[in-house]
Amino acid sequence: MRRLNNILDLRRYLASLINRLDQGVIDQATASKLAYICSILYRVLLDSDIETRIAALESRIQNREVRQNERKL
Repeated sequence: MRRLNNILDLRRYLASLINRLDQGVIDQATASKLAYICSILYRVLLDSDIETRIAALESRIQNREVRQNERKL
């Protein structure tokens, strides 16, 4: 069972899926369903990445504000 933890994993999986479809290992209906699920996972991974970046930015802003307030004292 493959772990699809990031977009690179997902890209590799999709490449493998396309190759298996092209080789006739899996049928088009199954490949279509798996590709659809991958598109959902892609959006989830992007959202997760954005949330992580926002949290990091918020933390930096908060730390900067704390330092500025300490200097005023």
